[in-house]
Amino acid sequence: MLKRLAIDARHIRSELSGIGRYTRALLRGLAQIENPLPDGEPILLIGTRKTQLTDDILASPNFRYAVLNATPQSMASQRQLPKILRQHRIQLLHCPDAFAPLLAPRTKILITIHDLIPITCHHLLGKSRKGQFLFLWKRWLKMQCRRANAITTVSDFSAKDIHQLLHIPESKIHRMYGAIEPHEPVHATTHEEKRILYVGRHDPYKNLVRLVRAFKLAYKTIDHEFPLRLIIAGSPDPRYVEAEQAARHLKLRHHIDFPGYLDEDALHALYECASAFAFPSLYEGFGLPPLEAMSRGLPVIASNRTAMPEILGDAALLVDPDDTNAMADAIVKVVTDRPTSDRLRAAGLARSRMFTPLAMAQRALEIYNQIVH
Repeated sequence: MLKRLAIDARHIRSELSGIGRYTRALLRGLAQIENPLPDGEPILLIGTRKTQLTDDILASPNFRYAVLNATPQSMASQRQLPKILRQHRIQLLHCPDAFAPLLAPRTKILITIHDLIPITCHHLLGKSRKGQFLFLWKRWLKMQCRRANAITTVSDFSAKDIHQLLHIPESKIHRMYGAIEPHEPVHATTHEEKRILYVGRHDPYKNLVRLVRAFKLAYKTIDHEFPLRLIIAGSPDPRYVEAEQAARHLKLRHHIDFPGYLDEDALHALYECASAFAFPSLYEGFGLPPLEAMSRGLPVIASNRTAMPEILGDAALLVDPDDTNAMADAIVKVVTDRPTSDRLRAAGLARSRMFTPLAMAQRALEIYNQIVH
């Protein structure tokens, strides 16, 4: 019986990554369950002094805390984390990334592999550290998979990739979808200017240069009817400035905004004024941003590849991410065809309700208990 569980919460920082959002949603779901462990034993959350938890997590009796001021990727973590696990007699540790301690023999390990983008998109990621040291990254992943008692991933698509590319037995892989956290409702925009929004990283596999080119075609098609603007939000990356360069080259800098990383309030305001959401990524293991856009009532245009059809279903307008004309046509359609945008709004809201923190936490507890038993 699982009585002593620990979850690595060190990815929950002020500037949240996808892994940080995944972890926080899981904890918020576990906070909703009365006594998730037998006898009311609290779950140990391992964080740093910079870990930022929401009020509902902090107020929940389901958790206790341990501080480890070392990043999950560091050698210091490999040395110090096993000591914490021994001190608290942890039976199972869930690491929401592939950076579990290799030497913690008394503790069962569950790691989450969200995707294999450094491997499948290595030709696009030559400037990234994992891309430059791909051989070492693959070796590390395989070591983590051998050490782990089980692996969770965020879609059936990613589970298939992990099985085929890392040669992990299917029985060791468990699918556990991510979740959308609660937020304030967004009202349909009434702005005359139609604003297409993207939120996420700027890596080449996100396909932002093609989005800029598609926007140019859409702009030329409908600008005589009403103004059109593209907003590309997310932390700027000095390694990947191709989208900004394309905007300048196509003379669109007055029609495309790059606001950078936005906190929750600023992001909410951006959703409030958006007309549609575009997510033309070439590869995704899950795809949280378009789901979040759906939950806020935005019609979504997304890629028809990798995990996107599985996660978004028919609630998004799915297009070939290599087809600039098809992407431009989709943009024109969602901002000019009211029946299409209304259908996508309604379908997106319904679809997004499938991915709740509570459902995620319930699935996690099923997997935790399977591992221990």
